[in-house]
Amino acid sequence: MCPLYVESIVWYDECMLRYANRSIFSLSETSPSSDAWYTDTVPNYEEFVPVIEKTTKAIISQAARTTARGHFASTYANYTSIHRVYNFAMCTPDIDEVECKNCLLIASKKLSTYYNESKGVTSFLPSCQLGYDTAINQMTHVPLTPDQAQAPGQPPSPAPTVTFEVYECSSTNGNYTNGSAYQHNLNRLFSSLSTKTFTRRFYNTTTGNFPSKVYAIYQCREDLGLDICSECTKEATKKITQLCPFYSEAIVWYDECMLRYANRSIFSLSETNPSRASWYDGIVSNYDKFGPLVEKTMNNMVTEASSVTSRGHFANTYADWTLIDRMYCFAMCTRDIDEFGCKNCLSTDEEIVGVESLQFNFKTIRDATDNFSEHNKLGQGGFGSVYKGKLRDGQEIAVKRLSTCSGQGSTEFKTEILLAAKLQHNNLVKLLGFCLHGEEKLLVYELLPNASLDKVLFGQNEHPSLDWEIRFKILLGTARGLLYLHEDSRLKIIHRDLKPSNILLDEYMNPKISDFGLARLVGREQMHVDTSKVAGTYGYMAPEYALTGRFSLMSDVYSFGVIALEVVSGHMCSSTVFPYHEDSLLIRAWKLWKENAILDLVDPRLNTNYPTDEMTRHIHLGLLCIQEDANKRPTMATIVSVLKGHKVALSEPEPPLIGLSTNVTFGLKKNVGTSSSNEFHSNIDDITEVYPR
Repeated sequence: MCPLYVESIVWYDECMLRYANRSIFSLSETSPSSDAWYTDTVPNYEEFVPVIEKTTKAIISQAARTTARGHFASTYANYTSIHRVYNFAMCTPDIDEVECKNCLLIASKKLSTYYNESKGVTSFLPSCQLGYDTAINQMTHVPLTPDQAQAPGQPPSPAPTVTFEVYECSSTNGNYTNGSAYQHNLNRLFSSLSTKTFTRRFYNTTTGNFPSKVYAIYQCREDLGLDICSECTKEATKKITQLCPFYSEAIVWYDECMLRYANRSIFSLSETNPSRASWYDGIVSNYDKFGPLVEKTMNNMVTEASSVTSRGHFANTYADWTLIDRMYCFAMCTRDIDEFGCKNCLSTDEEIVGVESLQFNFKTIRDATDNFSEHNKLGQGGFGSVYKGKLRDGQEIAVKRLSTCSGQGSTEFKTEILLAAKLQHNNLVKLLGFCLHGEEKLLVYELLPNASLDKVLFGQNEHPSLDWEIRFKILLGTARGLLYLHEDSRLKIIHRDLKPSNILLDEYMNPKISDFGLARLVGREQMHVDTSKVAGTYGYMAPEYALTGRFSLMSDVYSFGVIALEVVSGHMCSSTVFPYHEDSLLIRAWKLWKENAILDLVDPRLNTNYPTDEMTRHIHLGLLCIQEDANKRPTMATIVSVLKGHKVALSEPEPPLIGLSTNVTFGLKKNVGTSSSNEFHSNIDDITEVYPR
């Protein structure tokens, strides 16, 4: 048709092909254009026009947004009880949303001139197409929504495939028995769902009466057809029954849908527990560009999905982080919660998003550590060993290898990934990545050459130049790191296990807080948390936490105070082997304070090479941190101000809990149990579960 032409375009109902001797990429062009229409007029013109105008406007807005199908939308509407009109709109995927919408608006003006003349017309433009037809057999290439109706005379399409991901069964509110009224109601409810999925992507309902009443919700992705929704919900009802027999509450997630039931009301509630995440093996390329982009994109998606639109709480988009690499994103909430509840829920999910990009290949870590050889072993803690290693690019790393037989190690692993990946501060150790490989759970950190504070201060590797200036730098940096966790990051975090072995030192002796396995994320306005599942390390746990299970920001302040006294004295808090004394460090410090002989606490290795007023003030600060009354301890903001030399009035310290070591040791041995590393643990509070795909 176009021999010897340097530019040409051809349109079919099903496709468009175009070539040129100039760049035609990422341009929104509306010329040349052409229309194809039927000569038959539409019946019931008066009823037809308002309907076609409304549906055309709707699909233009929908097609302008970028989805997994690019710039595309289709639908139908009835304009009489027996007459239906089908619509579609599309743009080339290489133009943006504004350009797509402008192109389709021009096409809609052309389309509107045919409303009283033709029962079907399509406007073809180089960058977009827009059309309607009153006969489905003339638009068989258009996937229909909302009900994916099968065209007359067409063979049935094969059932779509759906992908199962994860599930959770709960007996918190009891179980049901075989043949019980609850089981009968649950089966009736599942049977009734199949009649709803052909017309709805979200539905909640109940069956039965108390105490056998069943509440249920299903939610399908808004960008998928209702045929997929129907298939997914059908599969989910089978799967949840198989996986969670006799549980009174359960939830199952597929890529395409979620199904949930309970024996309590779960409607119009924004709930974030239980939660799961799944990811692919392998790491993303060009992470330095990908990381900031995924965070920015997800922030925008959270805002967009929180708003209620015709698609409920749903948004999807894509973004390029290199010329050839593209990321697709989506966000959604159940339709029965409000904007505030949706945003809070999605903000919680955001903490997990992007974590998979930090995943290392197991072989890479194994090669870097020489198969976890003993000569590369840096140390061993309560949940595993730490090894040094070197990646192929020459970067030195520290690998925390969690014990395969420790269930608590698994929980710590998930916590540490989710928190450490989000925290960025000069006085926090940097998480480089992680690895999940069978039973292996590995955390990869930057390698810090001067090991940890405990080894430098009172271990075999005592640092020969650990003068007061360096010790002060360590205290100030540690305080700054804690202040960031408590107040300055966008998260509010209680570390819960601050101790010298978790303070690592770089080549310049700058401290970096590590090991977030026991850390707890709390609300901005939350003052404290109560738990019956105490976890921590003897000597550094605040008394109110060790004895009652209540912890707060002041629990970390207590730990910091203990460390401050250790740095000053050169002795461990749990050591009673003071020269010529039998008191523990805290009791010894308190007695010397009352005797006005506090400088006797100072490490003799310092040889009086320190300012006495400054030293006295810092010991004073340490004693304020370890007071029995948590409400009287200073905040980390106050501590940093004092350490920086600001004039802050310090109150007279009150004594620490006398006999603490006896009480804590007895309480923990009796109620919790001990480990071989002087760490005390029980099951940690529920946190987000993470599973590989």
